[in-house]
Amino acid sequence: MKKRVGSLLLALCMAVTLLPAAAFAAEPQARQQLGAADVQQDSTQVQDIKAAAGSVYVNGVKLTDGTYWKNGNASASSSNYNAYYKSGTLYLKNAKITGGRTVSYGGRDATAGIYVPSGSVSISLSGTSSISNSGYAAVGVYVADGSLTISGSGTLSAGTAKSRGDSDGNDAIVVAGNLAISDTTVSANAGWAGISCDGTCTVQNAVVSAYGEFDLGIWANTIKITDSRVTASGCVGINTSAGTTVSGKSLAIARGTGFGDAVPAVGMRGKTKTSGMKVIAGAGETNASGIGNFDSANHDAYAYVAVYSTTYSANRFLDVRSSDWYYNPVGYAYNNGLMSGTSAIRFSPNTGMNRAMAAMTLYKLSQKSGFGISSGSPKSFSDVPSDAWYAAAVKWASGAGLVSGTGNNRFSPNAAVTREQFAVMLYSYAGKLGWNVSARANLNGFSDAGKVSSWSKNAMQWAVANGIMSGSDGKLMPQGTLTRAQAATMLQKFAALK
Repeated sequence: MKKRVGSLLLALCMAVTLLPAAAFAAEPQARQQLGAADVQQDSTQVQDIKAAAGSVYVNGVKLTDGTYWKNGNASASSSNYNAYYKSGTLYLKNAKITGGRTVSYGGRDATAGIYVPSGSVSISLSGTSSISNSGYAAVGVYVADGSLTISGSGTLSAGTAKSRGDSDGNDAIVVAGNLAISDTTVSANAGWAGISCDGTCTVQNAVVSAYGEFDLGIWANTIKITDSRVTASGCVGINTSAGTTVSGKSLAIARGTGFGDAVPAVGMRGKTKTSGMKVIAGAGETNASGIGNFDSANHDAYAYVAVYSTTYSANRFLDVRSSDWYYNPVGYAYNNGLMSGTSAIRFSPNTGMNRAMAAMTLYKLSQKSGFGISSGSPKSFSDVPSDAWYAAAVKWASGAGLVSGTGNNRFSPNAAVTREQFAVMLYSYAGKLGWNVSARANLNGFSDAGKVSSWSKNAMQWAVANGIMSGSDGKLMPQGTLTRAQAATMLQKFAALK
């Protein structure tokens, strides 16, 4: 297996400034062999190995066809197991792997949490499984001569020690052939490479995070990302020989941290195809112009690269998945300028809304065609500075009669907004637009209907009748804090009434 991990550091060092040879003396021999011929061979020499692996090792225990393993080396059976191997598939169910099989890796002995000597294997996940190897040299998942597929409804966290002092050469997931991750969630964090794949790394409808503290987030000959969210961080975030393709409803983020003064930070290294996608790139997490192919000729300009779908910009947010119930509402609120992210890559859907945020969303809504309402004399509040980001919104909302103060000439911009308070705001807004607001729903079907405040009852009945609110688990939670995801949902449903 031809590794491309620590050797990348050497290649970059030679392009910038040479380190003393002793600085890399401890690296495995395979990490010191990166040449043009090797790179050219990658695209042709790596083939899928179709035969299923005859056996796999889990936590150092050999599993042959039809055998089981239990956390803590306890007695395992068909009704009591955390790992089960059958016909080329390793089923992991809440597995906690803390040890491994001693293997030859990178010119030394290493511990592999899951080890496949030869043949291809599939890992099917249910529940939450983890690999937490530590030691001088360790690998989370190691397929020495074959390909790997990871899928399933569960999650896998494959980690190894990150301290450079005692983990020189640690990698989280290493595959000699092709790696496919689909319909699941995988994190790979290690001292050197998060994911290392000599063939094609395919990510389909999945969430993948990879971190290599002193080397690469992801290395592969070719990377294909479709309808997925991938984040990769390391000295180089993503490195390929044949290139990376990002397509569908995807978000791909690569961060480069560099290696001291010798190795520049690189986000994506290798040709990147981004047809139909949007790109943010720059030194750090700031926007920059001059977006290109992100190859080695200009890598030092792109320490941070984000590629995301133009279909529903919610894809740019790491914390908004296409399977989340609030995916479309967040996309609507963001695309229509009603709400922005809490950072360039996060929406924080479960964070509570405050009064300033609520005023701002309504203010932005009023600027959309068909939603404008007149604003009368605004109120002045002692705790709303004139240069605050929400000052204009509070001024407009108070003048329009959608919000009022909290007493003592204060607005309390950072105070939480409850679900019933936001319902009242939208109810008032609808009335000022001249909409029919007479619809009323019977709230007695909700177990907490008695908690609805008298002053919000009409608004709550109207909101439920129009589908703006539906509750959860038979509860309306009227006095619960409104989350950003809930606000986006209510805004989308409110706008649909137009």
